[in-house]
Amino acid sequence: MSQQITEIQPVTVEQSWRLLAALARSPWTVCSIVAASPVRVENGQAWGLLVQVLIVQEDGWYLVRDALPNSLQELVEGLRGSGRPAFFAAGKVRPLSADSMEDAARHLIGVPPKVMSEGTLQQFYNLFTPSLGETVRFVEPMPQPAALSR
Repeated sequence: MSQQITEIQPVTVEQSWRLLAALARSPWTVCSIVAASPVRVENGQAWGLLVQVLIVQEDGWYLVRDALPNSLQELVEGLRGSGRPAFFAAGKVRPLSADSMEDAARHLIGVPPKVMSEGTLQQFYNLFTPSLGETVRFVEPMPQPAALSR
């Protein structure tokens, strides 16, 4: 991956959402991707909820990992109101905190997306509910086509 990745770690979740909304409005933004993941997985059971966000720009990417789901509506409104495509992962992703920034970004880029729209908001909010010990099957990145040989 040749993109520069910047991990955002503001003091508050609300500050993160405002910064992400501002980045999403940039003319260089290609799209935004949001994913839900559990806080932890024990014996195959998922617990809690964290939010993962990737803002994809032409000249670099911005990553927020393991944000608390506070003021989630503010994030949704900021991304949807940006004028740029916003997507969310079609299912919960595995926890990404132990991954490198590059691996976490690659994972978010590769998972099956859904367009964040008025028609999919209920699916979004249903997905972004805390896990309470249920068995979760995580969405995995789609296979990438092999490079063409020359």
